[in-house]
Amino acid sequence: LDGLTVAAGIDAIEAHVEAALLGSPCAASLCRSMQALHYHSNALTRHQNVLVSGSQCSTSCSPSRPLCSISRSGTASRLAVQAAAVHEAPQQQKVKWTYKYKRLPSPSPCKPGEQLCCEVEALVQNVLSFPVLPGRIYRTLPNMKANINSMTALVEGMSQHFGKELTLCYIRSQPRLLELDFNTVLERCETTKQVLNARDVDLPLLLRKCPELLIMDPQEVKQRYDNIPRVVQFTPLQVRQLVHKYPKVLSTPPQRVQAAVERLRQLSYTREEWARDFETISPSFLAFFLRDSTDVIIRLEYLASTGERPEWRLREVMKPSNRTFAGKLRNFTQYNQMVKRKRAAAREAAQAAAAQAEAAAVKAALLGEDIGSSSESDQC
Repeated sequence: LDGLTVAAGIDAIEAHVEAALLGSPCAASLCRSMQALHYHSNALTRHQNVLVSGSQCSTSCSPSRPLCSISRSGTASRLAVQAAAVHEAPQQQKVKWTYKYKRLPSPSPCKPGEQLCCEVEALVQNVLSFPVLPGRIYRTLPNMKANINSMTALVEGMSQHFGKELTLCYIRSQPRLLELDFNTVLERCETTKQVLNARDVDLPLLLRKCPELLIMDPQEVKQRYDNIPRVVQFTPLQVRQLVHKYPKVLSTPPQRVQAAVERLRQLSYTREEWARDFETISPSFLAFFLRDSTDVIIRLEYLASTGERPEWRLREVMKPSNRTFAGKLRNFTQYNQMVKRKRAAAREAAQAAAAQAEAAAVKAALLGEDIGSSSESDQC
């Protein structure tokens, strides 16, 4: 082979190895291939120098600078560096696994180096039989103070007590449960059952609808439960039915519940049919209203201000979906968007006012400290 043929062969080999490097998962074999390529490149370079030095070439060609020289600083060296980096990267990222459960391969949200996240994912995979760590738990983990041992004891205990599916549902809805211990969870379950006068078979369903009951203080749960008859005139049996239909009424701030019911009362008395419906409202119907009180109030405000659909009862106003309701009333979509824009602007203004008040308080405190320090210096 002459020098040109050898150089063309080396270029073809380098191109092939580069293509294999981009798609091959075996970095170690690529490193060995690159080492062999370097060896043969050097040998062919020496052979080429001999050919050039012994041939009758022009005076511009010298033995120290062959006609078709192959530089080690070219593509072959660059490929060797890339292959070595690919081979060494997994070894640098590999961390010793000491957790008792093995992590299974999955499209995980955990990033390399997030040890706690990987361990919690292994816990979820092995104990709860769920293939991947739920996103809400992943986003909450950095703010948790519990360690993996306490989380493991909690999840194992809850899975044996409630079952895998309910335990997964609880911690997916409320990841803060992972900061508790299993005995605290059992105590709060017993307290919640006594406060709500619930049976053992009803408690899992209540917690599935509202897992926040397990992280709330039992005394606060009892106070909010006793406050319901002051908001709406219900008997103890009706209060119990309301809580069983919509347990989130206990996790919602009482002021918000009271404001929503009061606004419903005001709007209901704008029409006789609505007033009769409100006076005989049932726990299930009130629970339906509280689930989506914001949208229902906007519907009632629109109908009360425009006078449209005078034959509709409260049930006909609340039950349809937003699309169905907007389809029956031509101008409701524009009204709804306008109200939401006004409320968003009011929230932004309230936040800005609160920030200004906080800045003014800080400024006053700093001025007070400066005046006190200056008076002390004057006395000295």
